[in-house]
Amino acid sequence: MREDPCRRFAFGITIEDTQLRLWLGNRGFLAVTEPINCFEDIDGVISLFHVLGSVSTSTSLKGLGWDPTVERIYVGGKMQYKFTVGNEVFTTTRELATYSADYMVGRGTCVYEATDAKGKKVAIKDSWREIDRQSEGKILEKILASCEKKLGVEDFADAKRHFIGVRLWKDVTIDGASDETVNPVARDDHDGTWKWKLIDPKPILCERLHSSATGDVPNSGKLSAFLPAQLGIVGRKETRIPQRVHARIIFDDVGVTVKDLISLADSLSCLSGALKPSENRQE
Repeated sequence: MREDPCRRFAFGITIEDTQLRLWLGNRGFLAVTEPINCFEDIDGVISLFHVLGSVSTSTSLKGLGWDPTVERIYVGGKMQYKFTVGNEVFTTTRELATYSADYMVGRGTCVYEATDAKGKKVAIKDSWREIDRQSEGKILEKILASCEKKLGVEDFADAKRHFIGVRLWKDVTIDGASDETVNPVARDDHDGTWKWKLIDPKPILCERLHSSATGDVPNSGKLSAFLPAQLGIVGRKETRIPQRVHARIIFDDVGVTVKDLISLADSLSCLSGALKPSENRQE
């Protein structure tokens, strides 16, 4: 999920000694099942792999977290992506900012430079916003409408050019339904909160490096000398799990970062222009 925009969520399986767990990671939360003894609970193990196998029979593999609206391609030997937004398709040419996707839980914002079907350069922003928040495009639309109402024609035209141009924005849909993170506490008998467990600040870890290829069972009698524990207690009160919706916005403008400007005049002009929208909003 961190490196591949084709993934909406991901399953994982871990086995420690005889204990098997199923993991689910999406942009809203990370969850893990209670352990299954893979030697004694054979029926449970078979059921688990049967369900995962049944989900994987879909040609698009969307049940396993793959995004059918994104296609991985190779252009000139380099990996690029085709994003479908509404009825249009945009092909990426380079990454602009993807560091926000490093964190599994969060908005996972990725921004790419891309071209449309006619070769026009645009910027694509792919992210997961909170479901109760308005889209970025809608917010910008309201700001411009307010500026147009309060400013004259000439002042509004001057103010508008300081806002980045938006071509279109859409929430991602999969099979006609909005692409949203699941809400695991949405049952009628639950009050919508989640109880977080504390992390042990002094876990007992393996004393020696463990190679899964040898099949050794880790010795958990002492703290590991190779992997010092630097975990703090995550003390959180009951917190609502954020439900997020997958959204994309296409910008007409593809800018240059301030740090890449080599002219002092260009840097000052950029910083001065950035203050214009806030001045107009205050007025």
